[in-house]
Amino acid sequence: MALIRYAVIIIGLGWLGLWRASTIRKRLKQLELFEHALSLLDTEIFWGMTPLPVAFRRLQRIGFPWGNFFLSVAEGLEAGGQIEETWREVVAAQKSYFCLTAEDWELVNRLGGCAGRSDRHEQHKQLMLIRNQIQGTEETQRVDAERQARMWSYFGFLGGIAVVIAIL
Repeated sequence: MALIRYAVIIIGLGWLGLWRASTIRKRLKQLELFEHALSLLDTEIFWGMTPLPVAFRRLQRIGFPWGNFFLSVAEGLEAGGQIEETWREVVAAQKSYFCLTAEDWELVNRLGGCAGRSDRHEQHKQLMLIRNQIQGTEETQRVDAERQARMWSYFGFLGGIAVVIAIL
């Protein structure tokens, strides 16, 4: 009976470590998808001269969670909402679907603050600036993220073993 309890402790803490490692890896993937979405949005606005609601609606093809995010923004704009207000509402409603940090959300919110406020040339510059900042974030986090993910994976199981040893 005691062995089962110890196994549950080790497996439970191991699972928590694996879950944390998974969220670290998902963050980088979500940043990459956001950068890709910005590239597509830039193409739609600058080259295609597509209105914002239509451009955001077309971004739904990039998949979950960003596709749903941009679809919600498009629906809010089509319902008559202002871009900044709609953007804030969608961020608040969908933040839980993402694994992003506060720093990442600042970059996301910058897009909501600049989209639709100026001509397509200025928006192109803003989108390029945000993309460059995301690329910088990705580069610095890529090495750290893999190291941290491995660390959390090991710490979960090792932490479980340490708790069992402490109980004994």
